[in-house]
Amino acid sequence: MSVLNPATALDERPSPAADHPDTADSPETPDRPPSDDLLLRVPQQHRSRRTLESFMAAARHLLGEGGESAVTVSDVARRAKVSVGAFYTRFEGRDDLIRYLGERSFEEAIAEWEAEIDREVTGLDPALSHLAAAFLAEPLRTVVRLDGYQDPAPSRLRRFEDRVARDLRVFDPFPSPPREDDLLRARFLVGGLRELARRAEQDESEVETTVPADPDRLARIAASMLTGAISSEDRDDAEVTPPPDPEGPGDGKAQAAEADVDLFDVWG
Repeated sequence: MSVLNPATALDERPSPAADHPDTADSPETPDRPPSDDLLLRVPQQHRSRRTLESFMAAARHLLGEGGESAVTVSDVARRAKVSVGAFYTRFEGRDDLIRYLGERSFEEAIAEWEAEIDREVTGLDPALSHLAAAFLAEPLRTVVRLDGYQDPAPSRLRRFEDRVARDLRVFDPFPSPPREDDLLRARFLVGGLRELARRAEQDESEVETTVPADPDRLARIAASMLTGAISSEDRDDAEVTPPPDPEGPGDGKAQAAEADVDLFDVWG
């Protein structure tokens, strides 16, 4: 059975799964590449659009409660208050639903980030605050939860974080002129902020140190880690003692010889 495009499918289209509900959650081939139709438009018909949004909301809720294994066709249909047959007019099965959910969430997260950058964010703190808020909410939360599942390499989360990292390098305190490892620093910053947001979502009783679910505070914590790392490296660079100059003042030969002496070498 071919994958149906949710943008054009009709609720009334018959489905074999409607007559065989016990096969609703049958396994599918996980390595089958996603159809191009999964990067699709939102349906134009109000009824179809409403049904599709109900599926998305139900799948995200189940994903948040129990992970991807909790997203089953029967449970999605039940929570969306739509028949299993209507589900199969749009998707071949749960894997198609999860792929669509992941790709759509990724596209929405990128669009939201681009809109924030286009508003001419003036500094690192506002950008990180927006990113922290994004990690704590949909659609980016779904991208994180589905990382690695029905997810072609490079993963959606990796592509999103790489894009954000490239954008963050224009802000202070990233050095000017840029350093070769700035992108690595920015990736570390984005990944650290993601982890802070994940910890903030956990029940306080499950962690020893409570992380506040406040985007501004999470942004300040992440920015302080980056600022401290850069300041430490700058200080280390400034404290490096240059090697003696054989051509400088004094006896150049004596200075060079002294520089080669190992004070802990008893045979020197």
